[in-house]
Amino acid sequence: MIEAIDELTTTPATEHFQQTETSANTAATARDAVVLSETAQVTLLNQEGLSITQIADELGVTLNVVLQDLGIANTSIPAAPSPGPDATLAA
Repeated sequence: MIEAIDELTTTPATEHFQQTETSANTAATARDAVVLSETAQVTLLNQEGLSITQIADELGVTLNVVLQDLGIANTSIPAAPSPGPDATLAA
């Protein structure tokens, strides 16, 4: 019986724990992923201090999309007014 015990190899508990923890972290990283919705991404970037134009550039969306995702009223700049009927008569 003593001979059998002498043949066993031992691994310190801390080393075994580190190996197990590393394996678990690698496995978790490989399978765990969080996908944020566009609105969540906009909100997160806004909370991180990015401007509305920076957020739009970062996500590749329009300013109006960012404003909508943040719940801000549509403040888009209106198109230039079309010339009135008097403008065509003056030409």
